[in-house]
Amino acid sequence: MEKAARPMNDTPTWSTAQLARVSRLIQMITEFKTNSRQTPEALYRALGISRSQYFQDKALLEKAFGFKVQFNRAKHSYEILADPYLPLVNLKLSEAFALILAVRQLSASSDYILTYEAIEGVRKIVASAQPALRSFLQNVLDETVLRQGFGCDASILESLRQACAEHHHVIITYEHYDQDTVWRHTIDPYQLFFKRRALYLDAYDKAARDLRVFRVNRIKQVALTGVRAVMVTDYSSARRFQDSFSTFVGEGTTTVKARFTKRIAPYIRESLWHWSQHLSPLSDGGLLYEVHVSYPKEVAGWAMSWGSEAEVLEPPELRAYVAEEVRKLVGLYAGYTLF
Repeated sequence: MEKAARPMNDTPTWSTAQLARVSRLIQMITEFKTNSRQTPEALYRALGISRSQYFQDKALLEKAFGFKVQFNRAKHSYEILADPYLPLVNLKLSEAFALILAVRQLSASSDYILTYEAIEGVRKIVASAQPALRSFLQNVLDETVLRQGFGCDASILESLRQACAEHHHVIITYEHYDQDTVWRHTIDPYQLFFKRRALYLDAYDKAARDLRVFRVNRIKQVALTGVRAVMVTDYSSARRFQDSFSTFVGEGTTTVKARFTKRIAPYIRESLWHWSQHLSPLSDGGLLYEVHVSYPKEVAGWAMSWGSEAEVLEPPELRAYVAEEVRKLVGLYAGYTLF
């Protein structure tokens, strides 16, 4: 007797707890790859879990997926012992194109550093292609994703990736748009990451004696020195950027409040713009948006993108900044006549 066909909607679903664990496993692997030089205690804090939960997750990664990692106390660093390979399938040319373009789209909708891992995966697919197609697909990846998508030179990106992986000093030639000049910076690169459709490098600037964020498409040259960098042992990208509204990091945190009109309020409610956000309904149907960030001007820029449907209320100095920008805009359009 034949078995009844399985209903189309009778597919296994994951519970909230299972989804949370998968997300945590992804974050663990990201921390191992990007913040290897941190103590176990710092790692537990970055992941927001207990020591026992960490070892349970670590055992699952090893048993179920073959991913092995250990903490080398002599080097004060985590070492990845096994990151298993998956066999490549026979892709059609159209499927390879789709994957390359999907990586570009992924960076537009996700802030995860794993986007860079996706690029590395596509590189391997390209490398496995037939010789006649290999250079063509490589050019598509370099031009469509890296240059057109992020404005980055493939060779510069590869040098930065190598420096991050091997923890080496590099000297970069960097274009500062606000100063209309090009500077040379000696840096210790920490990690490459995507934010708001752009690729950035987080690095320790030797001259400034502080961590700085560099936009990769503004890096014009990279000189590898071969000298090992002295990395900050408690560096964690999760902690460093937890109070960043978008890309940049400031000192401490500031509470920013903005009012949104009734028409725009549903659009603000439907997204998580920042983990610290707090939404309060107003009597007129509008919305009071409150967030705690380290670089308030990014919130101001976002609020201004909603035009007259948004009003920055606090802090006073940020409201004054927006008011001055609005006055400049009024000046730009003062002579405009609507016919």
